[in-house]
Amino acid sequence: MQSAGVTRNSGDGEVNPVEDPANPGFSQATGREFDPLNEFRYQQIRARFTGLEASGNIRLFSNVSTLDLALRADMVRANNLSSDQPLSRIAPARVGATLKYASGPLSTSLGVDQIAAQHRVPFGDRATDAYALWNATIGYRIKSSSTQLLWYARLDNITNQLAYSATSVLTSTVFPKAPLPGRSVKVGLQASF
Repeated sequence: MQSAGVTRNSGDGEVNPVEDPANPGFSQATGREFDPLNEFRYQQIRARFTGLEASGNIRLFSNVSTLDLALRADMVRANNLSSDQPLSRIAPARVGATLKYASGPLSTSLGVDQIAAQHRVPFGDRATDAYALWNATIGYRIKSSSTQLLWYARLDNITNQLAYSATSVLTSTVFPKAPLPGRSVKVGLQASF
């Protein structure tokens, strides 16, 4: 299934953090140490969001087993219409691909997501570097009369890439103490009935 979309929204409803001289610990621009007891002040502003997204699945092989290539991409630009500054914590452009193999009850996948650097940040926010996150999964499905079990294992951030999220308030407030999770393994059982 393929899908694509374009969006443009403009209005007076975006809630955005604002600089507050009475609370100097809020901004990285002050150069002061972050104080977790300070309050974060937000107010409604006029904003415009423009974005693109697309996703699709290409069947590469189909016989007893299947091999698919899932592709995805998205980007958004968001501006504060009052100050003509970019909005805080907006995701950068992203592209990704996942190779998915299935044969009977067995399924596996290997994927990568490339996240672009985010340098469109308002004054005082922290820009983030580009990074790529690799992941892999394996699953085994068992069906019984009314229940379906899925045993699975998932390996995220295979290369143990050090990365910071452009959408997290922690990237601006406690940098470098809050990166994205490093390499991790999840093993589980999912039951559907």
